[in-house]
Amino acid sequence: MKLIILSVLQSVSAVAGMALVHQAVEGKQATLLSLVQALVSWQGMVGIAALLSSFVLTTLILSFTRVAVFIPLNTGLVFLFTVVYAVAFHHERLAMPALVGMVLITAGIALVSQYR
Repeated sequence: MKLIILSVLQSVSAVAGMALVHQAVEGKQATLLSLVQALVSWQGMVGIAALLSSFVLTTLILSFTRVAVFIPLNTGLVFLFTVVYAVAFHHERLAMPALVGMVLITAGIALVSQYR
């Protein structure tokens, strides 16, 4: 259960961090000055903090579980949370194959989390 809870927190912080950094840099010119200005905005700073917390949680998780368990679990969770974010905030639509895939990923997460 500890692995699942920490993995969910890690994945949510990774997706939230990326979403906030994306908001901060979206529409900006790809110059060093404009990117730095975007990253010091509140979205950029909070996004960086979320990504840093994701890294810390990853390090913590890897201290007690195997890479072969964590990486597939993390990949599935990040995918699911990214899709939820895209649907909720960018109004993207999901086709039936994507929904079936998400169910299969969820089943895979349940199976992988049992493997120690």
